[in-house]
Amino acid sequence: MLSEEVSRKEREEIDIKLFGVVALLVFFGMAALYSSTFYTKNVSFAMQASVTLTLGTISLFLGMAIRTDYWKKIATPLIVLTGLLLILVLIPKVGVRINGARRWLRIWKFNFQVSELAKVSLILYLANSLHVIGPDIREFKEFAKHVIIVGVIGLLIAVEPSISAASIIVTVGFFMIFYAGARLRHVLIAILSATLLLGALILFYPHARNRILNKKHKSGDLYQVKQSKLAIANGGITGRGPGRGLAKYRYLPEISNDFIFALIAEEYGFVGSFIIVLLFIFLTIRGFYIARKHMVNTYKTTLAMGITLLFSLQAALHIGINTGIIPPTGVILPFVSYGKMAILTNMFLAGILIRLYYEIEESFEI
Repeated sequence: MLSEEVSRKEREEIDIKLFGVVALLVFFGMAALYSSTFYTKNVSFAMQASVTLTLGTISLFLGMAIRTDYWKKIATPLIVLTGLLLILVLIPKVGVRINGARRWLRIWKFNFQVSELAKVSLILYLANSLHVIGPDIREFKEFAKHVIIVGVIGLLIAVEPSISAASIIVTVGFFMIFYAGARLRHVLIAILSATLLLGALILFYPHARNRILNKKHKSGDLYQVKQSKLAIANGGITGRGPGRGLAKYRYLPEISNDFIFALIAEEYGFVGSFIIVLLFIFLTIRGFYIARKHMVNTYKTTLAMGITLLFSLQAALHIGINTGIIPPTGVILPFVSYGKMAILTNMFLAGILIRLYYEIEESFEI
C-alpha cells in the first residue's frame, strides 16, 4: 500500500530526470492550452483545466507513492471492470455519443472515457499475469488466452468506434506478451489476425476508410491536416512567439488535443518542436533503462516496457498525424494534449514508472 518508508534516502533516489521530463511536457501542455483558449476568455474551461491538472498531479504522486507490487492485487478485478464498462459504453442511452462515437460514460457531470482506463488496466493485468505464468507463455494455450483478452478489449474499443485507440492498445499488449517470452511465430500469427480484423473494420467504417484512402469526408480531416502542416510551416525556426499563433483562431479544430503539436510548432518553431521530440526520446530511453534494470523480475520489467511503449507510440503517432505522415485520426500527445482522463491516466502511469526506478535493486547490474 502507501509507502510508510518515504525516508530521506527514498526521496533522494526518486528519478529526478524522468520526473523533470514529465514536468516539462506538462508545462508545454499548459502553455499551449492557455494559448489555444485565451482569446475566447472561456473562464469555465480554464477552471476545468486547472482542476484536471491538480487531479493529474495527485495521480502522479499516487503512482509514485504506492509500491508496484500492490497493483498485482487489483489487476484482475480492474480488467474485468474495464470490460464491463466498455460494454456499457456501447449500450444506447447509457454510453454518451459525441461526434458519432460512443466512447464515454456520464458520471455526475463528468464524461468518463473508458478507453483511457483500458490502457492502464490492460498494462497492469498483462504485467501481473505474464509474471504469474512465467515461461508457460511459450505454450500456445497460454499465449492464446492472453491474446484473446487483448483482442476482446481492443475490439470493444474499435466498435465505439475508436480504431486508433484500439490499435494502440493491441500493439502495446502484443509487445508486452512478446517481451515476456512468447514465441515469435505465435506473435506473428496474432499480428496477422489483428491486421486482417483491422482491415475489415476500416472497410466497415466509412470515416476510417476515407482517411486511409485520402478521401475528403464530412469530418474535414484532410482540412485539419492541411491547416496543421501550414501552422508548422509558419512557425519557422523560432516560431511566431507564445500566444501569437494563428491556427487557434478556429482555423484548426481540436487544436488543444489532437493537434497540439502543430500549435507548439507554430508558436515555438522548429526549436520548440525539437525540444518536444527530444523529451519523448529521453522518456523512452529512460523507460527502457528502467525495464532493463528489472529484467530479473518479469512483472516489473514488463510493466516498465508497457508504460514506456504506450507513451512513445502515442507521441510518435500524434506527431506523425500533425505532420501529415500518418492518416488523420484522434491520438493525443501524452502530458501535453488536453483531455481529462488522458491526463489522469498518463500521469498515474508516469508515477508508476518513476516508482519502478526507485525499486531497482542496487545489487543488480547487467
